[in-house]
Amino acid sequence: MKLLITFILLNIVNVCLQTANHIITVKGSREAASAFNALTFGVYTVVLVYMGCELPIWVKALTVAGCNFIGVFLVKTIEKKMKLRQGEQP
Repeated sequence: MKLLITFILLNIVNVCLQTANHIITVKGSREAASAFNALTFGVYTVVLVYMGCELPIWVKALTVAGCNFIGVFLVKTIEKKMKLRQGEQP
């Protein structure tokens, strides 16, 4: 159970970072995009190692799919709220 929880948390963090990375790459400075990209791929490497864990493939697939839905939804919600605070149209 601990392995599954770790796998889920790592995937949610990875998806959030990957989604934010795309936003920062488009809207941020070169320095911010470079630094965030390095962080993102560092975390992704850890996720790849966990992909080799002993969980069944269907559990991994469902976990990754669910985490992608949750992570992207969360980051896009935060992005929308930040735009509203800055007075931009969402």
